[in-house]
Amino acid sequence: MTQVNLISQTGEKKGTLNIKDEIFKDNIRPDIIHLSCVNHLNNKRRGTSSTKTKAEVSGGGRKPWKQKGTGRARAGSSRSPLWKGGGITFGPRPRDYTKTLTKQVKQLAIKSALSARFSENKIIFIDSIKIDAPKTKDFVEMLTKLNAENKVLIIVREKDANLSKSSGNLKNVKVITANRINTYDIIHADTIILTKDTVNFIEEVLS
Repeated sequence: MTQVNLISQTGEKKGTLNIKDEIFKDNIRPDIIHLSCVNHLNNKRRGTSSTKTKAEVSGGGRKPWKQKGTGRARAGSSRSPLWKGGGITFGPRPRDYTKTLTKQVKQLAIKSALSARFSENKIIFIDSIKIDAPKTKDFVEMLTKLNAENKVLIIVREKDANLSKSSGNLKNVKVITANRINTYDIIHADTIILTKDTVNFIEEVLS
């Protein structure tokens, strides 16, 4: 176990928090982190790119000219890929980019990512987050007091409507619930804010 400082959302020290070394000080595996991030981005691809083949392009049902005697090359359809307006040869087709990783690999990747961020002092542990009203100004002030800079990832235990609305206009801030934690978001963030309840949930799931 490692003891870290626990602060309030105003930046005041609230005490200490014991975190598990197997989650936040695990062996960092860059290869597993990369594999998980690539998988995450692949799963977000829509795969809807499509082109029409010669058989799908409209028109071209009649032979442009007779086979012999014109002096021109033989042609069977004006929708040949050789013709303007014709079909596309070997063009993109709709496909599914989704890939799956085993549960063990996913957990190992998250542990490695959290350990990497913890070793870089980029994780802030706070007691809790309470937003009384959806005000972006108050939310920005909270981030300033917490010294949260650049791209900020906030992981909370349960969804909070006021928190989501307050951060919605900030392009560099992302708020997710603990059950949606993933390697890509952790690595992509410059500052990670974890609530006490979130830490307990993560340790329970990944242990």
